[in-house]
Amino acid sequence: MILLSVVIGLALSEFLTGTANLIRTRRTVKLYWLHIFFQVAVFIALFQQWWESWELRYIPELTVWAVLTLLASPLLLFLLAHLLYPRVTEGVDLKDYYFRQASILWWIVVAGMISGTLIKPLSLNFNIFQMNNLSGFLTIPVCIILASTKNQYVHQILAPLVLGIEIFDTLLAGLVISDG
Repeated sequence: MILLSVVIGLALSEFLTGTANLIRTRRTVKLYWLHIFFQVAVFIALFQQWWESWELRYIPELTVWAVLTLLASPLLLFLLAHLLYPRVTEGVDLKDYYFRQASILWWIVVAGMISGTLIKPLSLNFNIFQMNNLSGFLTIPVCIILASTKNQYVHQILAPLVLGIEIFDTLLAGLVISDG
């Protein structure tokens, strides 16, 4: 599980570096609210991955397949954190950048949602039909729509919906870490 935390830490580093670069060049960056929403969603997803990994300590043994499926979501979050920010932030228009990257970003989200909602629970012999897994079933079709279209209005309506579901799901996971 240390490897899982390392990958989450690397993704967080990508996220913070990208955010810092935008702040550094803020005078020339044209912000876009949907890009900021996506940044918030990636941060919450990273936090949620780390938070939920605490429960894995109760699993007495893990197969190689289970470990690989556990790593899938953090690896995909690393890619999101990296691709979410342009290499050069000086003079960038984040609305233009968001819509150029939207398809690949949202397909990565779809892959992560499928991994977390279906593959990970099955590899751990968990029931996929649990309350804390419901958000994945709700989010996957919405993310497929977002990955399949560049329509600004669709993104402006559905992307905040995904963030709302993600926040709700994070709150469902519980706000207390304990060892008992």
